[in-house]
Amino acid sequence: MLFGLFACKKQISDSSEHYYSKSGEIYFIPEGNSFERGQRKVDADPETFSVIKNLFARDKSTLFYEGCPQTMVDLETFRLRNNIPMDKNHVYFGKNSVSVSANCAEQQLQIVPNADPNSYEKIDDVKEFWARDNAHFFYHHTIVDVDYPSFVLLSTYFAEDKNKVYAIASKSLIPLNYRFEKVELLGAHYLLLDRSKLLYYDRYQEIGLREWDVVTTNDVELLDKFTLRIDHKIIYKGKSFAASNVDPISFEVLTKNSNYSFWAKDASHVFYNEKQLPNADPATFEVLHYAIAKDANHVYIEDRIAEGIDAASFKKIAEIESPKYDFIDGTGRKYRYKIADKKPSLVTVP
Repeated sequence: MLFGLFACKKQISDSSEHYYSKSGEIYFIPEGNSFERGQRKVDADPETFSVIKNLFARDKSTLFYEGCPQTMVDLETFRLRNNIPMDKNHVYFGKNSVSVSANCAEQQLQIVPNADPNSYEKIDDVKEFWARDNAHFFYHHTIVDVDYPSFVLLSTYFAEDKNKVYAIASKSLIPLNYRFEKVELLGAHYLLLDRSKLLYYDRYQEIGLREWDVVTTNDVELLDKFTLRIDHKIIYKGKSFAASNVDPISFEVLTKNSNYSFWAKDASHVFYNEKQLPNADPATFEVLHYAIAKDANHVYIEDRIAEGIDAASFKKIAEIESPKYDFIDGTGRKYRYKIADKKPSLVTVP
């Protein structure tokens, strides 16, 4: 019955794929998919109804957001400036997801407290959840307590003003109590303060802030976003590299900026996620695909040797060549790369 009801629905405007008309009624249907995502009948005047853009519409007396009438918004002065909803009094924000499951009392736009609608703007698309007006910076629609004239976002994880450096957490700005004169950003995750204190922060790893006392900074080199060569040491995610026998001079990262499969080597060793592979040959070692690598003698799945595979002829197959398998060796055996229970494996396929 639901399919029959909406089989002949008509999209009202090219400005939104969410508003439709059917038999003189108006419906909010997320992406037009009522079968999977549901629908909401919009209590609007069909004669004066028009789509503003995307989730927003209006009739002669009401503003609608996700098909729900908005009770706090001033309709006559409402506007979307760079996709930010605002009126003469307030700046607003809505949910990040589109849904018809909540009732309209819960589906109201929220006011950004103390935001000036005449000057409020997003900082840019890369630094998500950050905005400013002529007097304040906002993070997740909340004013942050910083020195406005000197405040700068250094990266996704750090900021500074003339008084402090800050770690940018998931929903808040954390002031860090360090005295400094010079701040140097090394990639996104590392800060070097006065060439004497190294800070590392990654909010997604939930490890907190890590710090390192720097002795000399003549050999500072960022190898990838997680890895530094400094003080003749290798620093990985803010700590000394776990394998104690690593040679920092010849050390190199083989998989740049990988969150999961971290391969590296020096002149004498190969490492997977900081663990040494005892039998690997660094001279012939190559990473093929995420957790799969090989040298002249072995194929490796993470730090494990994969038995029964001819390493010399084992190679990665481009997806365009075969969607059914990922690797092949000289014997003609084919393998699919799979992950089960967070463990990668190679599965033979016919």
